[in-house]
Amino acid sequence: MSNPTIVSPAWLPDLMETHEIALWGAADLSGFSTPKDETGKRFLCAISFAIPINPQIMVSIQNGPNQVYAAEYIKVNNRINELSEALAAEIKNCGFRSK
Repeated sequence: MSNPTIVSPAWLPDLMETHEIALWGAADLSGFSTPKDETGKRFLCAISFAIPINPQIMVSIQNGPNQVYAAEYIKVNNRINELSEALAAEIKNCGFRSK
């Protein structure tokens, strides 16, 4: 059975708000065979988040991706990578394992 406190600890919403991440969720993975960390332990929960692409850029796409979309895509993916690294570090600082 899922433990909501473990899956989404009380400090997690504040952490996401600090990083201006509005669209996110936490999942209980205890019933799944997840990859093992460097100590051989499986991950029991996961955090997922999304950074939206500018809607004006999305509506500008008529016949497949264009240069404006490609630039925005790179910008958003770079932001996701930066946030992933920052969140992983902060989660570890809170005493949890993170990858």
